[in-house]
Amino acid sequence: MTAAALVTAVAGCGSSTPRPPTIGPAAAVTSPDQIHRPIDRYTLSVADARILHRGVQIAIAHCMQQFGFPPAPGPAADMAAAAAQIRSRSAVYGFFAPQTAAQHGYSAHHTLPPEAAVPAPADQVKVLQGVLPDGTVATTFRGMPIPKGGCTQAGLAEVGGDPPLPLDTSPLPDHGPRVPATDPRLAAVDAAWSKCMASRGYHYATPVDAIADPRWRASRTTTPDEIATATADIACKQATNLVGIAIAVESAYDDQYISSHADALRVYDRTSHSNVQKAAAVLARDGSPTPG
Repeated sequence: MTAAALVTAVAGCGSSTPRPPTIGPAAAVTSPDQIHRPIDRYTLSVADARILHRGVQIAIAHCMQQFGFPPAPGPAADMAAAAAQIRSRSAVYGFFAPQTAAQHGYSAHHTLPPEAAVPAPADQVKVLQGVLPDGTVATTFRGMPIPKGGCTQAGLAEVGGDPPLPLDTSPLPDHGPRVPATDPRLAAVDAAWSKCMASRGYHYATPVDAIADPRWRASRTTTPDEIATATADIACKQATNLVGIAIAVESAYDDQYISSHADALRVYDRTSHSNVQKAAAVLARDGSPTPG
């Protein structure tokens, strides 16, 4: 093969590389509530997440009751807040919480409620987790067999496994749609955002670099510098419509993923609905109201 022919052959192979998908119009996005993607219909809704997670809590509590521990589960987790957290943090557009940035910065610090810091009695942990303090498997308690993995695994098994958070795409087949960091639309808007930030005295190549700045984790509290950076970050995102463009790009990759994973998504969707029904049955058996 001549050198010219080799160059032509290589160029031909390169031209077969899939091009980035065409995106639709990028709507202006000023709030996380405006963020909607095609893949959302395959993720867990807030309502279904409430049923699943509460079902797990009640199933675990029922198992613990059989061993003589208090039957009442803890307070229900706030699934709406969990969904908001997912929308406000992204590997594509970084941080986006305009309503809280001026007060809490990147919200990198989370304080556990006082009761969460109180260690449970050793016997309770033994039954709950199915392990002894030295890590060996616990098989019995007061003559009763402990389920493998403790009451935690027994409760999870009743609803089909560990329930995902609402809007989380990571449990989807192949871990859900992925957007390459090299997508030219994202690279262009990241560059515009970076220029905007530099004009305000902040130097980051991408929005993810800003939220991941190690200084925020190094401090025990939210610092004025973190608040100022997060506020500038939001202002530059709004000035460049970075989030609107990012969502348009993500939506295009969502469509590609949905098309290429149609069969797997149908199976996943059926399983997800079945698990919600299992959790609803746990609630009904307990006499608990279905979370709204």
